[in-house]
Amino acid sequence: QNLIYTLSKGEKRSFSLLAGTHEGEKKYLNLYEYLSKTKSIDVESLEKQYTKHGLEAARKHLTVNLMKALRQAESDNNVEEKLINDLKDAQILHRKGFIKEALEGLSKIKKMALENELHSYFLMAARLEIQYLTRLQFAGTDEFELIKKQKKIEETLEHEMQVHRHSSLYEILLIRYWKKGMIDGLREKTKLNDLLLEEYSILKNRNYRSFESQKLHLNFQSAYFMMIGDHEGSLKIFYELNTLFQK
Repeated sequence: QNLIYTLSKGEKRSFSLLAGTHEGEKKYLNLYEYLSKTKSIDVESLEKQYTKHGLEAARKHLTVNLMKALRQAESDNNVEEKLINDLKDAQILHRKGFIKEALEGLSKIKKMALENELHSYFLMAARLEIQYLTRLQFAGTDEFELIKKQKKIEETLEHEMQVHRHSSLYEILLIRYWKKGMIDGLREKTKLNDLLLEEYSILKNRNYRSFESQKLHLNFQSAYFMMIGDHEGSLKIFYELNTLFQK
């Protein structure tokens, strides 16, 4: 019931469209309408209407279809959902023997993934592409092109590892701040400066500046200033962070 109350108009419409595709008796739909309108659930009355076993079956069926509808509503505007579906499409096309179409699809996925800095999806598509090319014995692909594809995968993996290291430092800084608050002792400041030096090392060695890496850096710096009691410095960094998001 709580999940139903969170539904937007678009999500309700998606659920109604999904329910409309189902034939036969729709007990789960009756349960949905009941839960949408009532504030106090009368379980005893529902069990008389459905039987105890029937009520549980209707509840499970309703939950499954609600989640399907929510996934559908998300996929309409969500880049990650589109990439997931496009990856599945490429795999299906390959299994059906449409190799050229599958490779074209993977190429588009890689481009969209990089444009949106969704590197894990790029890596999935890139590895699939090489697998498919291998099965074709690299027909239409020369050694230079293969090495170029491999190099791009390596660069993306390195970037993901740098982002992971940076994110880990930020998480450590946050847990210290949330658990201990501002620091004042020399020992704590020394430990904090160790994190600062490690972050500097990551920034110095990063391959390229992505939105994610810049966001992590500014979040790290703002948390650092908060932890040492420099609220003005932290606020200044937040303004920079806001500008980054606007760009």
